[in-house]
Amino acid sequence: GALVMGQAAVTAGLVSPQMVIVVGLGAVASFLIPDYSFVNALRILKLLF
Repeated sequence: GALVMGQAAVTAGLVSPQMVIVVGLGAVASFLIPDYSFVNALRILKLLF
């Protein structure tokens, strides 16, 4: 689902391909970090960028 939405957003010119990569890496990193408070900080950063 997210891959299709990302591709559609890039094709429509709404976001750059780099932004899709950064958001994707942030989402994966939020699952890899076990500390709950650190995960919340990453989620806030993901919302800002």
